[in-house]
Amino acid sequence: MKLVTKNENKTLLMGGNFNTDTTITISYKVQSRPIEFIIDEDLTQDDLQPRANEFSLHSPNVSVSIDPEIILLADELRNKADSSINSLSNQLYQYVRDIPSAGQTILMSAKECLELQRCSDIGKSRLLAALFNANNIPARVVGGIILTEGTQSIHRWAEANIGGNWIPFDTYEGHFAQLPSNYLMIFTGDSSFVTSAGNNPPSFKIRVNLERTNHYPNYAILNIWELIDSDIIPLQPLLVLLLLPLGAYLVAIFKNVIGLDTYGVFLPVLIAFALMNMGVMPGLVFFTMIIGLIGILNIPLAKWEILHTPKIVILLTAVAIISLISIQFFFQTGWVKPSATLTFPMIILTIISESFARKIEEESFQEALFIYAQTIIVTLTCTWILSSDLLQNFFLTFPEALLIVAGMSLLLGKWIGLRLIEYDRFASIDKEVKSV
Repeated sequence: MKLVTKNENKTLLMGGNFNTDTTITISYKVQSRPIEFIIDEDLTQDDLQPRANEFSLHSPNVSVSIDPEIILLADELRNKADSSINSLSNQLYQYVRDIPSAGQTILMSAKECLELQRCSDIGKSRLLAALFNANNIPARVVGGIILTEGTQSIHRWAEANIGGNWIPFDTYEGHFAQLPSNYLMIFTGDSSFVTSAGNNPPSFKIRVNLERTNHYPNYAILNIWELIDSDIIPLQPLLVLLLLPLGAYLVAIFKNVIGLDTYGVFLPVLIAFALMNMGVMPGLVFFTMIIGLIGILNIPLAKWEILHTPKIVILLTAVAIISLISIQFFFQTGWVKPSATLTFPMIILTIISESFARKIEEESFQEALFIYAQTIIVTLTCTWILSSDLLQNFFLTFPEALLIVAGMSLLLGKWIGLRLIEYDRFASIDKEVKSV
């Protein structure tokens, strides 16, 4: 590992004296893998040593031995568990996990996290370590990076020494006794990641660049992976471009073969891509809220006989306002990243909301809701299929497979049979014809 100043472009030694305007770059490559522990059910609380001395891993921010509230909570949670350490660990983990999340980089102690009942990743890791320590299980705070593309900040979680192993618990992201492969632990302890001898702490940025370990196959016709790896084409827009025809084909099967009705052909696919980026559950909540509120707003606009184009502008403005409110809500609750709402194309939300409201006017609320439910079924199916890494890698490696999708669409265009849901409708007529 070497340290290089951008100004002088030479190797430096750790601990040297640098000017205040010196920039130090540290770079290295890492291959990571997921880890998972199974806590032995035979380990019981009787194996733990009694709480008598100062905890060896105590820090002021964890505040175990000096904070009676944390010790009282630890005793209460221990009484809810059975005799196994696994059950106790679940009780401690779930309590901290259920505390609403705050901003990821907000500094707070274990006591502040407990009192505010709204914690950052630092606060949650400190509180969980404190609860473990208060139950005579040595615990510590560790820090590292979640390896996703782009600029990242330091993330912290807790580790508890159970059965001689340091077992990870990330209550902020929801990982019990396991970590996915994109976690990279850098340091242990409760201090800052970067410190200096001066009064002003140094600023730092962590940039993550993901590299593929597999090579591009020689028999592929188009070398798209090379364009992605060279940052010539961004990955996500390219995935949408390649998978959109397949998603539309899936919608066509639902409409022409199965017989489900949806709001548009491409809308369910575009919503599916948004759910893939935002998360299925928060995405559905956000999407349903938008549809409902805009659908209600469209009713008085229709009564006022507002022209179509100005009405779309008004609905688009309402979508923007609701999205801003949702961003603030997600920031306060920490449910998902606030920027996730921006993955939903605003014009798509406006169009489908306007279609929902128009269906209410022309037919009924029940019919509009019924078509919306069918749209959600199709959207979730597209989300599940298009989220497959195997499928995505296949189309990125062999984009010429889109010709197969076009060929299957030609065959589907010749479909003249009954839709599946129509067999039940025409079953009685078929019986009458056969009886005659």
